[in-house]
Amino acid sequence: MPLQGPAAHELWQVDQVLAGLRDQQARLQARRTELLDILRAGTAAQGAAGTGAAHQGTAGTPASHPGTPASHPGAPAREVSPGAAKNVLLILGGLLLTVAAVVFTVVSWGLLGIGGRAAVLAAFTTLVMLAPVVLIRRGLTATAETMAGFAVALLLLDGYAARRVGFLGVDALDASHYTAGTLGLTALVLVVYARVTRLRGPAPVAVVLAQPVLPLLTGDWSMTWLVAMLVATAALDVPLVRRGRGAVRVTAALAGSGVAILALLVGAAHALGSSSVGEALARTMPLVALALLGGFVT
Repeated sequence: MPLQGPAAHELWQVDQVLAGLRDQQARLQARRTELLDILRAGTAAQGAAGTGAAHQGTAGTPASHPGTPASHPGAPAREVSPGAAKNVLLILGGLLLTVAAVVFTVVSWGLLGIGGRAAVLAAFTTLVMLAPVVLIRRGLTATAETMAGFAVALLLLDGYAARRVGFLGVDALDASHYTAGTLGLTALVLVVYARVTRLRGPAPVAVVLAQPVLPLLTGDWSMTWLVAMLVATAALDVPLVRRGRGAVRVTAALAGSGVAILALLVGAAHALGSSSVGEALARTMPLVALALLGGFVT
């Protein structure tokens, strides 16, 4: 089998990605096992303490005196609380599922036809997005948030898969424009999803995903247009900062500040490279808009 040419190079790249994913999955699985051991040890210690207290009460020995704090000199300090360990386990579980989905997406292209690929990913994404609805009804909010995070990864993978297989001819679109459309559509879906499920995670993620949309739409346009789109993105973050709540407001403030700083740096460098006064004035217009926006916010 010849190992030269573009196909051989792509095969080598795929093997490298798969090797990295397997290593990451092994590390996450090992950490998951450690956390499970910590949880089991904490449960066993609590059970032993409860049994000892009951035995002392039966024997007539007081377990403690009023005003005297209980002390256990020989008891080891708990490094991780059960609640924190549970949250870490949920995060690790979501990461493992994401790694498995990425491996499936990368490896299965040669095994399934176009219809099979689209059907499997679409069905799996739908099931994952419906799962939090059931979990919330049963009071498993943390697990529902984890599944919602996994659903975000699947939506982005669906976008990658659609372009890879040429679904509805999207492979003919410009790469930056298609990426902008994918991120924008995913952000819109997450906004609706957050309103329906009342989960806290999807809305801030939607704010983050929406930040690159306008800059990516500039494509091969001039640098002035790129700066203008960065300023427009920061302007769209302002209503979220002023009227948003909780994590959405904080995320919009951080993202908008980062985009505004990037617009200032890129715009200033671009304006300093002008060859004429008229060109400099045109290039500084987005910066003037950014200054007005800053004055409005403050």
